[in-house]
Amino acid sequence: MLTRAQRRASQEGAETAEASSTSQAPAASKRATKAAKAKAKAKPAKKGGKKNGSKASNKRPALENITNATSGRKKQKATTARRRSNRLSGANELGTHLIPASLCAREDEPLPEDVRDIDAGEDYDPMLVSEYAKSVYKLLFEVEQKYRPDPEYMLRQTDINSNMRGILVDWLVEVAEEYKLHTETLFLSINYVDRFLSKNNVVRGKLQLVGITCMLVASKYEEIYPPSVEDFVYISDNAYTREQVITQEVVVLNSLNFHCTVATCRQFLRRFAKAAMADHTTHEMSHYLSELSLLDDKFIAFNTSMIAASALLISICTNDFDCPWDETMAYYTTYTYEELLPCAELLLTVARQSYYGTATFKAVKDKYATLKFDCVAGRMPCSELYKP
Repeated sequence: MLTRAQRRASQEGAETAEASSTSQAPAASKRATKAAKAKAKAKPAKKGGKKNGSKASNKRPALENITNATSGRKKQKATTARRRSNRLSGANELGTHLIPASLCAREDEPLPEDVRDIDAGEDYDPMLVSEYAKSVYKLLFEVEQKYRPDPEYMLRQTDINSNMRGILVDWLVEVAEEYKLHTETLFLSINYVDRFLSKNNVVRGKLQLVGITCMLVASKYEEIYPPSVEDFVYISDNAYTREQVITQEVVVLNSLNFHCTVATCRQFLRRFAKAAMADHTTHEMSHYLSELSLLDDKFIAFNTSMIAASALLISICTNDFDCPWDETMAYYTTYTYEELLPCAELLLTVARQSYYGTATFKAVKDKYATLKFDCVAGRMPCSELYKP
């Protein structure tokens, strides 16, 4: 028989063996897991030639398709570029206008005899773009024909007349002064109004709404910080709501076909006054006379370039400015003295009415009677025209 000490010793030995076997089991299982992973990695490595080859054979068609698709896109882009260049070989697109390629190229053809080059010696100033000036103004002469209002649209209006239009324009002159808008913005506004009325029959209760909406569109186009919709609602004495102005803006832009770039008198006067080498007073009086033409719808029948040239002619005659209407002026304005007479005589009549106080509308006269514009509205226009 085993003694108590022997039984205790054998029992402790058995427990020790069991503990050792238990502690070795996780280590063995970890070793087995690592071995299995190593085998899994090793198997593809052994058969890599075949599997890689099969995968490569499976991927080649896909890569070829991608290459073909890429080359197809390149060919499509090249075709599109070629078509665009072919389309633009006869015309180049700038904004919303299609400009003939001859206008976009730098023009080096000689000027006619006895015509002074007013752009000579201005290559030093990039702001004057003297190399493109002729092309720019050739485009403007074409654009003024394209976006002219209908001179007889007032005959189709059933609820408004020329006097109501004049009241609206006179009020818009005051609005432009109130919000310190550029004069170019005013000219654009009146152009938009006339073009809108040429296509739409407007009741007198909505005429002011059309006016402030057109000025809102012109301000967004021309001004750096245009007045807000609320400003135009306020200036109209809350006759219309903000929603009405926004709705009318959509209607106006659709009616204009989103063609907001037009040629105005101000743009032509810059060129014509430069050709005449006009002084400050003559230049300001030309602006005054051209702005007077906005009040009378009879001037819609004339091109804006003709109105600008007529205003300059009257200013030259009024101020006795030494500038003959010679071949140089006829070349740059595209009008001879005789061609300007019908428009110039009508504009002179309007100017004399404004000077003697018999005109109905006063806003333009009050504007140009200030020192800012050399008080040109206080100068008596010439009694008759003569060829300078």
